[in-house]
Amino acid sequence: MKSDYSADVIVVGTGVVGAIVAEQVAAFIQIGDGAIVYGPGIMAEHDYVFWPQHGEYANSTFFVTMANAAQIVQFRRCDAAINELALFSDGLERLVLDMTARSVHSPALRPIFGWLAGTAPSAGDQASAVVATYLNSPNVNRRTDDDKTLVMATRAPHPPEAAAQDPQP
Repeated sequence: MKSDYSADVIVVGTGVVGAIVAEQVAAFIQIGDGAIVYGPGIMAEHDYVFWPQHGEYANSTFFVTMANAAQIVQFRRCDAAINELALFSDGLERLVLDMTARSVHSPALRPIFGWLAGTAPSAGDQASAVVATYLNSPNVNRRTDDDKTLVMATRAPHPPEAAAQDPQP
């Protein structure tokens, strides 16, 4: 199959955040901005795996297609139970991360994790639509004008009141 699209690899470069999570161990990879946030669940505080990689200039970052990607890539193994996980693009960094304190602003994620924990695994499309609505809400859009990609997973039980309604920004 021949493609009609051609461009320099660096022009279509992208960063990557990724996670493989088992019961008591996880592995993470990142190149570029965005972040991975994890926690033990049950309304606990969250932590980040790697701080977002930003380049020398505003709105610049690193890409998997860069010649020095092997020197930039970050790997981490975590020997612990991870019950809540969020991977997100740079458009959500300032909502989820406290840039001054270099920490996670857990209250930004709690309502979504609580709601997600009360959602049946078979409700994937419905869950995606609810999260998309949340990410496109006026309150969220006032805080960012960048892309907003969010992947979340939980196996943590939450109190019924945390899962009772759709997440609110």
